[in-house]
Amino acid sequence: MRVLPFAAMLFLLVGCAEPITVQNPKTGETMLCKTPASEWNPWSQDDACVAGHLAQGWMIAR
Repeated sequence: MRVLPFAAMLFLLVGCAEPITVQNPKTGETMLCKTPASEWNPWSQDDACVAGHLAQGWMIAR
């Protein structure tokens, strides 16, 4: 039972990441890489979204 509070805290902290905006340097188009349930779903595709856009030449918008 001691593990349960730590597991619950870890589950809640997984969703604390901020959404990442990527930008196409050629067109100026921006896209927000965040799925609606990503704060509750540790298997969301947010990282894959960012990685895919970076591979296509997009940049992380600041």
